[in-house]
Amino acid sequence: MIDLPPQMPPVPENIAQALAECGVRAGEFTITYDDVLQGNVIKFSAQSGVTTENMECIWRATWPDFPEFADATLQEAYAAIGQSYFDAHFKGQVIASARGRLEQRGLLDTLPQKNDFPNREDFAAALEQHCGFERRTILRVEGDTFTVWPQTEVASYSAPEFEKFACLFAALTLAAEDDSGLKIGLIGNEKFRETDSDYPQTH
Repeated sequence: MIDLPPQMPPVPENIAQALAECGVRAGEFTITYDDVLQGNVIKFSAQSGVTTENMECIWRATWPDFPEFADATLQEAYAAIGQSYFDAHFKGQVIASARGRLEQRGLLDTLPQKNDFPNREDFAAALEQHCGFERRTILRVEGDTFTVWPQTEVASYSAPEFEKFACLFAALTLAAEDDSGLKIGLIGNEKFRETDSDYPQTH
């Protein structure tokens, strides 16, 4: 039997009822709205009745909120379903958008490639320079993760600065497409988070 990627679920009007229909036990989970995340954080106890077997039902009941499971294995199973959904519904358009953004600015053909560098630190520095930043000023490399980490907080960014961030997010998107082990992180001023709005995040 072929496993099909999950389809976009409707947002449940009553999350608790939807979870009950998945077999989750009442009183074994909490739902709290988080102003920062702008969504519901749903915490499941170890006795909630969540299993890998009913996880897809739970994913549909909780998408696009933020569930937290007592068991790390269950958290990973939930994330895998979300990744499958992203790959099926968003990945193609995200890659096309990144390529189009760089091509429009004449930056695609000269985009640095990971295999041309001895390590990820040098590769990250080349991506920074390619998009107009000083080398080793924006990206923090920790293992397999490239984190966009501006060194200064500002009230607002100029149009040229936004363009540089947009270039960097597009470059990182294509880098992650070529290197499945590469992860992208983001820390810093909320003002420039608008620049990655074309690149959906999964959770």
